[in-house]
Amino acid sequence: MEHIRTLLGICLSLLLLTLALPACNNADVVSDDDDAADDDAADDDDAADDDDAADDDASDDDATDDDDDATDDDDASDDDDDAADDDDDAGDDDDDACDTDQPGDPAVSSFDPALGVTIGTNDNLSVTFDEGIQFGSGTIDVYVQGYGWVGGVDVSNPNGNGYGSASINGCTLTYNPSMLIGGMYYWIIVTPGAIEDLAGNDFGGFAEEEWNFWT
Repeated sequence: MEHIRTLLGICLSLLLLTLALPACNNADVVSDDDDAADDDAADDDDAADDDDAADDDASDDDATDDDDDATDDDDASDDDDDAADDDDDAGDDDDDACDTDQPGDPAVSSFDPALGVTIGTNDNLSVTFDEGIQFGSGTIDVYVQGYGWVGGVDVSNPNGNGYGSASINGCTLTYNPSMLIGGMYYWIIVTPGAIEDLAGNDFGGFAEEEWNFWT
């Protein structure tokens, strides 16, 4: 009997052990699944953090780009303002040159159109001086190659008594000849003293073929 009890005890212990093993295995599996789930969740959190960090960096870059663009726009605006100021200063300088008497007699700065070019038969001709000018006493005469003198104006009445008309605006003398003929070579003679500066200093005038043009 004692041996039977012992065998029954051993069998019962083996049975209990057999039943306990799957439960342990299931617990290990559940634990492993939980750990894997935790790891996945941690990975997802890390990935989300990385995405958020990337978005923040991208936002920072965009903000930096916007700031740079705004700075560039400000610089461009400043450059435009500086250019406008320079133009204004240049214009002021020109006005000052016309308003201020230069030392000595008035001198020519430029011709419009340039010397020796071909113009239309109804075009005006201008010459600009280095200071303000006015009419003095004398004539502005037009000559054509092969024919000589064809007409002119007396500056005492530059708009009503001769061949064409003349006017002065600041530093510039403008002459509008009349009845020019195409295909000819002309020049304008301005007698000494016909133009003077605002202080009364005479311009030396234009001699033969100095102020010239073609039609």
